[in-house]
Amino acid sequence: MPLLNIAAALFFIIIAWWALQALKFEKLVRQPRSPQAKVLQMILSIALGTLVANFFTDYLSWFTLLQESLLAP
Repeated sequence: MPLLNIAAALFFIIIAWWALQALKFEKLVRQPRSPQAKVLQMILSIALGTLVANFFTDYLSWFTLLQESLLAP
């Protein structure tokens, strides 16, 4: 399960980075090409990807527990 958590986190961080590329940072930050803007984009990607990965792994865990409780005699 820890390997799945790591893989999910990396996968969803990459997906979040890809999705944030479509966002127009010119309207959100003063200097969109600055290093600070790139760091902000990285932090947002990590935060969003981690949240989605946690939801995914929690959902999978809940589904497994529910399945075990329904199959238990």
